[in-house]
Amino acid sequence: MLDATPRAGENSGVDPELNVTYDEFCAILKELEDKKHSIGEAGGELRSALKSKLDQYGWHKGALAMIRTIEDMSSTKRCDFLRTFEAMFDLMIAKKWRDEMVNLIPDEDAEND
Repeated sequence: MLDATPRAGENSGVDPELNVTYDEFCAILKELEDKKHSIGEAGGELRSALKSKLDQYGWHKGALAMIRTIEDMSSTKRCDFLRTFEAMFDLMIAKKWRDEMVNLIPDEDAEND
């Protein structure tokens, strides 16, 4: 009977030798955990800064996210995206969304009466 139990490194494409000591390996794990913690802190700082700007200017979170996504595109990709997005946006704002906004946003003159 053949032994079907895989051995370390078989069929994995990975050399089974770590080529590091236990202490070196623990140091690598610690370094990676520290980086993860730093990234978590940076993410928290970014979320805080975003919330601050949203609150300060009264912006919609999704609208800012969309602008940031567009801004992050390469100039070629952004140009191609905006070529069609602008036309689509203009059509929807003119034919549907503007009327919906008027109906949902209270009239300032009516509030002052």
